[in-house]
Amino acid sequence: MYSLQEEVTKKYVLDYLSQEEIFEFYIGKKVVIGQKYISPLRRDKHPTCGFKYSRTGTLFMKDFSGHFWGNCFDFVMQLYNLSFGEALEKIASDFQLLCLGSSREQRSRVMDEVMYRQKTKTKIEIKIRALSPSDYQYWGNFGIGSRTLELFKVMACECVFVNGRKIFDYEYHREAVYAYRLERGEYKIYFPERQTERFLCNTTLIQGYSQLPDTGNLLVITKSMKDVMLLREFKIYSISCNSESTPIPEDIIQSLKQRFSMVVSLYDFDYTGICGANFMKKHYGIPYVFFTNGRFGTTNYYQKDLTDFYKMFGRLELHDLIHISYAHIKNFYYTQLHSASGIEPKTKGNILPKGC
Repeated sequence: MYSLQEEVTKKYVLDYLSQEEIFEFYIGKKVVIGQKYISPLRRDKHPTCGFKYSRTGTLFMKDFSGHFWGNCFDFVMQLYNLSFGEALEKIASDFQLLCLGSSREQRSRVMDEVMYRQKTKTKIEIKIRALSPSDYQYWGNFGIGSRTLELFKVMACECVFVNGRKIFDYEYHREAVYAYRLERGEYKIYFPERQTERFLCNTTLIQGYSQLPDTGNLLVITKSMKDVMLLREFKIYSISCNSESTPIPEDIIQSLKQRFSMVVSLYDFDYTGICGANFMKKHYGIPYVFFTNGRFGTTNYYQKDLTDFYKMFGRLELHDLIHISYAHIKNFYYTQLHSASGIEPKTKGNILPKGC
């Protein structure tokens, strides 16, 4: 199956590779003891696998559902349906252990190149399928229609490949997976049916940025592409970064403040979201709004974000909440403007909205 120039043994492979490097190469994630992973060996929507060292120092992967227990060589055998010898040859081939002959120095240089490539940007490729009625129904549950999906380049995935290896196949996994196509051919992959590891991306690009106009009235900085798309359904411009803990570069923030009359953040009302919102208010003067949950004497909106609120209460309730909040935001900026100019504002008090 794999034609190499000399015999490959387990000892030979482990002379140049660690057990961790082999596992990490094929699962595409760093091995962390105590962390759970979604199994790449079967249909798995929940993290059921973990790693553990034996008393002799062998690293094992265990699938707690009972489907797999083995070392890095057992894993490659299972993943590619290979014999033990074929698995050794595949590992040696993938890591180019034999491509430069028997010189240890030469092999070390090759290993440095291979491991460098592993640390560089992940390559994500997709094969798309046509959006089905069930796909449109899923997005429609969150108030997002077909035109908005097209505008933001949302596609349904038939297959997903990471660094050339297929990690998702719709026919096999039977779950809906979507890709947000961003600039430069970069993707963010969304696994909505999973409880953890729901996103896979190879980009730091700001989502929704390329769909912004040159200038506008209100811009909302939020934490998810779904919220960005739902806000556009209400004719409100929005962007999101990859997470609330990932700050948007200062030069982009300053540019957006020049382009839009009002800029506000809308993050989750939890520790991470509050820290992110406070950071932007402290450093850039951007006010924040939250879907609060009743803690600290706040209003309880029963949902943590826009799309979940829409799904529970519907379009009219969200429309009314946006209308009220928009008035609060305008009042805040009016107060701020007149305070800076020394003119007494007509409206006093806390005008930061508690909702969207």
